[in-house]
Amino acid sequence: MNCTIGAYWITDEALAISGLVLSLIVVAIYLRIYSKRRGPFMLSLTGLGILFTLQNIGLLFTYSYLSSRYGADVAVPLMIVNVLEVAGLVALARIAIT
Repeated sequence: MNCTIGAYWITDEALAISGLVLSLIVVAIYLRIYSKRRGPFMLSLTGLGILFTLQNIGLLFTYSYLSSRYGADVAVPLMIVNVLEVAGLVALARIAIT
């Protein structure tokens, strides 16, 4: 495996870890809000945050599997999708904090 290709996959995994951390922060914020204002909407938002968390855990395993079989032609598009996901989670966390 080329060193550059390995760097792409490491970046993908780092982005997945950041997404995991951000989704856990969003879940914690939603749980805190849910404890104060109980309602089906907040419960649904908490469930959505948990789904994001599970997705990021799955991504870590998927990237580990794919990195040993594919190169940059797969890693780079996944990196773009991952950057968009992290940006979305940052926006979601900023909205939830305010």
